[in-house]
Parts: sequence; structure tokens; C-alpha cells
Amino acid sequence: MSKLLGGLLLLFCISAPANELPYYTFSNHSAVMLIIEPTSGKILDANKAAAAFYGYSEAVLESKVIQDINLFTTEQVANERQAALNEGRNYFIFQHQIADGSVKTVSVHSTPFEDSDGKPRLLSIIQDMSEQRKLQQDLWHYQANLEQQVMLQTEKIKQANMVQVILLTAVIAVLILSMAVLMTVLVRLRRSNQRAQDQGAKLSAIFDSIKAYLVFTDETHHIEAAMVQY
Repeated sequence: MSKLLGGLLLLFCISAPANELPYYTFSNHSAVMLIIEPTSGKILDANKAAAAFYGYSEAVLESKVIQDINLFTTEQVANERQAALNEGRNYFIFQHQIADGSVKTVSVHSTPFEDSDGKPRLLSIIQDMSEQRKLQQDLWHYQANLEQQVMLQTEKIKQANMVQVILLTAVIAVLILSMAVLMTVLVRLRRSNQRAQDQGAKLSAIFDSIKAYLVFTDETHHIEAAMVQY
């Protein structure tokens, strides 16, 4: 509701004659409002909501220039105006310091008008964006944490997959080694069998070559047969 009234007040200030500026509405409106001299930046008038927001009395606020509150430098103000133009915004975002030293992020809607003497003035309506910015920062922080958690989980999955690959590789290596050992044993067994067969053949040949010279006896140890070759 305060935003709607603030917008209607801005529209009224643009279209209404200077002597019809609704000062009572300005002074008692719930929106934070300042009337500023555009050349010097001097705060000419502040409403009650501005005094409550900035923590200064209306008289103290009216003794200040806007540069006492706005922490942006002249260059930063120019950059913000350009950013607002590029983004199609009809308001500026500044950082204002209040009486207790804390800093508030605010949006400033300003419109020019003329007072009863025909002098140019700026009506600025200030809205506190600190909570909104904090919420955005919290959201960004949450999103960053969420992305970090996703990255960690992805890394864990990669590591788990790597461990599985390593284990599978180790199992395959053991199987290959076991097969190699088995093949070696089989080759050696075959060679051993071949040597045994060769030795058996040699023994048979030797036995066959001397069989004619052997003397066989019966159970009473009498010679059964004997062959003598000359």
C-alpha cells in the first residue's frame, strides 16, 4: 500500500502546481521521503518516516547534505545512474549510513518539481532493500552450498567408481597371474612327463640290448638258460 501511495504522490508532484504539493501527506506518509536541493544535495525537508529510518531527528536530517548519508562516491553514483539506464530501472540503488553507523541498501525513486517560489527541488522516496538483499545473498549462499554439495557427491561417485575400477583391475590381474602360473605348471608337467617317457624309452632300449646276456634261474636257483655269444 505504501508503494502505491508513494507512486501516486510522485505522479501528483509531477502533474500538480508547485503550491499544491501535499505537505501534510509528505510529512505523515509511511514511506521514507526527502526533499533535496538538486545542485548542492542539501536536504531541505525530511518526513517523520525518514527520521525514524535514519535515526536522526528531522531537524538534524535537514542540516545535512545527501552526501553525508550516501556512501557512494561521485563516480559510483554516475556508474549507478548508467546501470539503471542500461537495466531500464526508474530508480537507483545506493548504500545509506544511518545514525547507529550501520549501512542500509536502499532504492531511491526521485522526481523533480518546483516549490512555491519556483525553485527546482527533488522529491526522493527511499525504500530499504537490506532484507531483500540479505535474502538474495542467503539464497545465493544456499545455491552455492547446494552446488558445492553436488560437486562433492559427484566427486565421491567418481572416486567410488575409480575404486571399483582399481579393484576390478586388481582381480583381473590376479586372474591373469593365476592363469600364467597354471600355464607354467602345465608346461613344466608336460616337460617332466616327456623326460620321464624319454628316460623310460632309454631304459627299455638298454634292457633290450643286454637281455641276451642275462642269466635267469628258477626257484631252486638252477640256471634255466644261458646264451654265450662270441
